[in-house]
Amino acid sequence: MLIQATGLLAGGVAAQSSASDTLCWTWEVTTTVSTQTKTCTLDYMDSLWMDWGDGTVEWLPDSLSHTVISHVYPQPGNYACVAAANNLSYFKADSRRLLSLNALKAPRLLYLSCTSSQLTGLDLSANTLLTTLYVGSNDLTQLDLAANVWLETLTCSDNQLTSLDLSGLPALKKVTCHTNPLTTLSVHSSGALNYLSCGSCSLSTSALDTLFKRLPTLTTPSTSQNLLFANNPGSETCQPSVAVAKQWTLEKVVTKSVVSLPTTSVKVGDTAVVAMTLTNRGPVVAFEVDVLLPNGLVLDTVRTSLVPGRKSQHVLSVAKTSATTNQYKIMAYSLTSKDTLKGCDGAVVNLYLVAADTVRTYTLDLKKAVLVDTAAQALDVSLSDGKLTVLPRYTPGDADGDNLVNVTDIVWLVAAINGRPPVGFQAAASDLDGNGSWNVVDIVQLVDLIHAAEYTPIMPAGCLPVNNAPLAGSPGTTLTNRIPSSVRLSRIYEALPTNTGNHVYLRQSETDPYALHLCLDNKDVVQAMQVDVVLPQGVTMTPSSAKVVGTRTSKHALSCLPVAGSANRYRLLLWSMSMGQMLGGCEGPLLTVRLTPSKAVVGKEGLADSLTAFVEQAVLTSDDYLTLPSITYDRPLSFQSIIDEATVEVWSEAPGQLWVHGSNLGRIQVYTPDGLLVKATQGKGMTDHHLTLRPGLYLVDIERLDQPRIHRKVLIP
Repeated sequence: MLIQATGLLAGGVAAQSSASDTLCWTWEVTTTVSTQTKTCTLDYMDSLWMDWGDGTVEWLPDSLSHTVISHVYPQPGNYACVAAANNLSYFKADSRRLLSLNALKAPRLLYLSCTSSQLTGLDLSANTLLTTLYVGSNDLTQLDLAANVWLETLTCSDNQLTSLDLSGLPALKKVTCHTNPLTTLSVHSSGALNYLSCGSCSLSTSALDTLFKRLPTLTTPSTSQNLLFANNPGSETCQPSVAVAKQWTLEKVVTKSVVSLPTTSVKVGDTAVVAMTLTNRGPVVAFEVDVLLPNGLVLDTVRTSLVPGRKSQHVLSVAKTSATTNQYKIMAYSLTSKDTLKGCDGAVVNLYLVAADTVRTYTLDLKKAVLVDTAAQALDVSLSDGKLTVLPRYTPGDADGDNLVNVTDIVWLVAAINGRPPVGFQAAASDLDGNGSWNVVDIVQLVDLIHAAEYTPIMPAGCLPVNNAPLAGSPGTTLTNRIPSSVRLSRIYEALPTNTGNHVYLRQSETDPYALHLCLDNKDVVQAMQVDVVLPQGVTMTPSSAKVVGTRTSKHALSCLPVAGSANRYRLLLWSMSMGQMLGGCEGPLLTVRLTPSKAVVGKEGLADSLTAFVEQAVLTSDDYLTLPSITYDRPLSFQSIIDEATVEVWSEAPGQLWVHGSNLGRIQVYTPDGLLVKATQGKGMTDHHLTLRPGLYLVDIERLDQPRIHRKVLIP
């Protein structure tokens, strides 16, 4: 509780007389309303006696450590204040127009912060316990810290210091002294220093080289930039390799400031938050940028704002500058002298753009930019335009509205075509050919969409539903905090009686090493599946050889294609065009594909990643149209059973299909039993060849390069 009085209260007199620490300062109050209310923060023990300098005295009889106190001055002027208390250890009064500060009678002061003021001098010789000092953005011409041997953090940037001697401060860890006319800077050669920012000063080549030699050697390399010295006269010719050898990490050198807009997207009718980025080569106190938006985009001037992490006391002005064009001027400035933006890289303004109704990509054109430094000079700046893509309200093919396109969407679309769309079915997203109805054409295009999707490690093929299916007509749920539908375990699957859940794994045929089975052991009822199979280098798959296993599938369609942009990754889809067609059984193979190993891998064991195949990105669809959780596994491959490379295999696994496998295949001719030639082709030295024939019994004549001719009989179903 604050007790005000026009004179000294009895308790206040006692408090002042018994207080051991006293802090005095003078600050300026102008006619501006914002300067008439003054606040500061103090730490102390017992009670605080406060004289605000205008005849008002307050006494805080209780211990209110680390508490903000404030006072409103009715008239402009310079007011001398006094704070007295036991163990006065903390004082903070940033951006308060301090004209002077006397801390000689506060020897227990540990923390002092008075940035963005008008101090021209500061005597800290009595404050030997001080550990933290922030005096940036003042008018200090000298700073003697010889007595402050326990100082750990120092910020004195944006002053008028010409020299700074820190060589007697072994505890000092972080120094920020950029934007001073410094010509000499010294540090403790074996102290705790691990961060130094001295850019935009007047340090010569020799001064910087001497500084680098004096830097302490760090025990471990810094993971972030901790030595910043750009924009000094000697920055381009000094030898920072000396500092690098001591485990210091140099800043990224920026030769020109850059204002840029990103490439991003938004759905029709939504508001996009577009971050304007500023990379500045020196301190910036103000800036202005002209932005030209295309017709169809509207800038929300009320919501557009400065990024809190980069502004100081800055205010933002946003205005449309032309009645005929969609051009806006964005300005940021501060009423406080030398008040610079924080940092030198990152978003500085968030633009709120209301998207147009037309689906297309728009250019966000930066026309002009002006950056102002602490010397009121314009910095060199380059501009980088952005792009905003307006997307439809739905994701094409996303029938279930989960913002993903996978085999579950095929199941939903099949149900809709059969007249039973699930609750939450996204009609517009499913009409891929845009004819206003759903049919098999949409299914074909949806399958193509799934196969065309490139593999992205951070984007799961499927996610588990949050609360079952979305409500009818909902735009779908976002991927935020969603759980991927499958988890890959880097080990071989073991079929144990105690297993629970759904397990997708590979199995190499014991009798035919060319045959790879995709297997599913499932506890849940499954009607469709999508997986990516990844093969090791030197082993390829023949997608057209994929076939379903009849004992587990009924009226199910199968699609297998390589994944674009990913080596040896194949995507397999298994679904039914009929409703209610579930996969049969609960364990074992679902489909089989043929493998072709290169000579380099024949005879190798799959004991390492070099010869290991695996399944991932699995999506299983349940009987109630939901995506199920699953676990996928690795499988080492072995082709040791292939001893005779001259062996030729001829077989038929599907109606009307003939396969020939062997080394150095030449001319292949197919005859009927009565000798009629029905098919002839050149193998061209390949190891696999595929022919389409009518059902029946055939004699296959195979020539091989530098090998005897082989004859085989085969029955085509």
